[in-house]
Amino acid sequence: MTNYDIAQFFEDVGNLLEIKGENQFRVRSYLNAARTIGELSQSITEMVKNGEDVTSLPGIGKDLGDKIHEIVETGELSYLNKLTQELPPSLLELLRIEGLGGKKIGKLYHELDITTLDQLEKASDANKIQALEGFGKKTEQKLKNEIEQIK
Repeated sequence: MTNYDIAQFFEDVGNLLEIKGENQFRVRSYLNAARTIGELSQSITEMVKNGEDVTSLPGIGKDLGDKIHEIVETGELSYLNKLTQELPPSLLELLRIEGLGGKKIGKLYHELDITTLDQLEKASDANKIQALEGFGKKTEQKLKNEIEQIK
């Protein structure tokens, strides 16, 4: 398993936590861990297999270290599986749209029940997005343009 693969687990957890509206420190710790792992010049899988202490890496404490071991040993992360059962995994696809982060996706999900690109497109066509706090007419138009480019 590559560093990129492992980093993606942490990035997905961080984004899903942000969509849920969880504590920003917790969100940031997962996203920072993803960045740290993704930028490592050595293989984190090899570090685990060689018995090296992954908690010596910046921003990786015991909890995240245990999760790294779980990913390397099983190829899965039970915490991510739990989050994807609580939230539609299709929400992560919305992150492909420039200008949408976890916080905005969370607002779209919680207030308009948007979980897919198609639902986002329909809501923007009906001018429902601009009515949300933190969004506006310009943002809605940018989202429409981004959706058109993706499709």
